[in-house]
Amino acid sequence: TGYNTIRKEDFNNGKVCYGLNTNGTYFYQIIGMDAYPVLTNNNSTIKRLTISMHPSPLDEFYYNNDFDGNIYSYYDLCLFRNLVNSGTNFLGKTINLLCDIDMNGDEWIPIGVNGYPFRGSFNGNNHVIKNMVLRLNLSLGTTSSQRYIGLFGLVDNTSQTSNILIRDIIIDKSCQMKYASYSGLIYCSYVVGYLSKGTIDNCKVYANVNLNNNY
Repeated sequence: TGYNTIRKEDFNNGKVCYGLNTNGTYFYQIIGMDAYPVLTNNNSTIKRLTISMHPSPLDEFYYNNDFDGNIYSYYDLCLFRNLVNSGTNFLGKTINLLCDIDMNGDEWIPIGVNGYPFRGSFNGNNHVIKNMVLRLNLSLGTTSSQRYIGLFGLVDNTSQTSNILIRDIIIDKSCQMKYASYSGLIYCSYVVGYLSKGTIDNCKVYANVNLNNNY
């Protein structure tokens, strides 16, 4: 008595990792890559728990500890993205990027999708996004024919009292877009695919846009 049953899938889906961090123990896990929680020896950058999805299906539940609005790693960026894409819109909040991000050629699922937009502000602090791959016909788990593709996909402010500002992001020349035949409407940009009622300031893009059918 006094023990809870832990299923094999609880290791795989991040539930065990989440539980291990409730008392200040530092673990991280990339769902889809790490089968078990990983103990880190660098608490200053990993913070508490950073769980990301690889790849990131939008119909799964994401375990996470409190996100303080600061991004210290690629793991943290994925955690932030997963929170937005599962319903946390960060209205009135500012997210700060505090390091360069190398995505290692991963196909990036944008921050903010149809039905779950990002509604806060984002300060890139002139940090660089490298090796990001955007696939323009990505389904994004929605039945809508519209696609919003970029580092941020859909950024939408419905509040009249909060102004959205996306600023100081640098997109490296190593980033790329991939195109495949698609009959719907695609809003795409390396920084923000679609922005409603907001401002993009001092963002620099050095990547090429070369769209063709050679996917």
